Amino acid sequence: MSDRTELQKVACFDVDGTIFRSSLLIELVEALIAQGSFPESVRDTFRVREAEWRDRKGDYESYIEAVVRAFMEHLKGLPVAEFDRASSLVIDRNHDRVYRYTRDLVS
Repeated sequence: MSDRTELQKVACFDVDGTIFRSSLLIELVEALIAQGSFPESVRDTFRVREAEWRDRKGDYESYIEAVVRAFMEHLKGLPVAEFDRASSLVIDRNHDRVYRYTRDLVS
């Protein structure tokens, strides 16, 4: 064990909109659909819940649970390279879309 103390960077992963100004899970599922890794019909499994939430007739929990179910049902068998490609796209598109307060904490 060294006496030297070094600062280490920490990565935080957020799926519920606490750090990132959306849901990384929703962004990832949309990217997987867009690149053809998930079928377009996956969107149908959560579209109604999303509309209900946006129209204030439903709740976010029901919407995000529908997205989680869609993700889990289609993840099995997905090549890692396709998942990585979609993840990289989501990061590239959204890396600056964090709350200022949170960004200042980790800077």
